[in-house]
Amino acid sequence: MMTIRDRLLLLRSLEEFGGLDDEGLLLLVENARERAYAAGDYLTRSGEEPTVIHIVLEGRLLVKRPKLPDTTIPARRGWGLLAIMADARNQDAIAEIDTRVLEIPVKGFRAALEENFSLMRNALRFMGAALSKMRQRLPADP
Repeated sequence: MMTIRDRLLLLRSLEEFGGLDDEGLLLLVENARERAYAAGDYLTRSGEEPTVIHIVLEGRLLVKRPKLPDTTIPARRGWGLLAIMADARNQDAIAEIDTRVLEIPVKGFRAALEENFSLMRNALRFMGAALSKMRQRLPADP
């Protein structure tokens, strides 16, 4: 079981959370919890409202979305932030192998966005980078 200090140090070491100050990190980790999934277990199902952001500690997730190639989320990567910000409910997230994750509740994340500017700035930076990466796969002139 990870302590709050362990969770804080983990998030600080991940690229997705690198721009957060200590207060922003603490707002996220104080309500986060560890959870284990067996291979084949669903973390989220299409049609369901996302309730947590997942940080893969060990194992691997398979994300399935309609009309898009499947995506693999390896250990030490996060999943769910973009889906929450976009209110997307069309994704299945499945543990490909036995997987352990850190779950950050959406309610806590949204409250933290209101309280901490570094969290909002970091979320916008992350979403911009993801959109830019996706844009590189599209034609230059739509």
